[in-house]
Amino acid sequence: MEVVIIGSSTGGPGKLEEILSGLPADFSAPILIAQHMPAKFTAVFAKRVNNNCAINIQELSRATQLEAGTAYIARGDADVKFIKRANKIMASSIPPRSEYIWHPSVELMTQTAGESFSPDSVVAVMLTGMGNDGAEAMYHLNTKGCRTIAESENSAVVYGMPKELVERGGADLILDSCDVAKQLIEWVG
Repeated sequence: MEVVIIGSSTGGPGKLEEILSGLPADFSAPILIAQHMPAKFTAVFAKRVNNNCAINIQELSRATQLEAGTAYIARGDADVKFIKRANKIMASSIPPRSEYIWHPSVELMTQTAGESFSPDSVVAVMLTGMGNDGAEAMYHLNTKGCRTIAESENSAVVYGMPKELVERGGADLILDSCDVAKQLIEWVG
């Protein structure tokens, strides 16, 4: 199974909606999203985006089996990770871990993607945001065969997180957010 992971922070909700609305209903991979956002907003955000997309969008608030054509937005103020249960890979919302500054942690999500999937079956996308959350883990996963996209400085609201990935040499492609959905369709499946 292939999986897409997306890390995002400041300016991310609009970028996520733009990307997710560009994917077809038969998109052949699940998508897990770590968007830095308070818990009171993630369910509302998922519901709103779901109304504008062909794929299914839902908040991830508990251990959930992943389905193709569904995007899971990690519950805010928590962390998210991949887990294995009964030989199935699932995603789970967990209490925020103190070793991470931002929540949901893109770093933790990416590390556990690398532990749960073959790196060449993971596509990782780093969108707009301050800081460096997830850049190190995406870089390391990229060196093992994960395909990566960093949002361009041209389209990022804040060119922090994608810049960190690019500067580490961990971005296979640097794209404007409006081109990410097309690339995901090309790479996945």
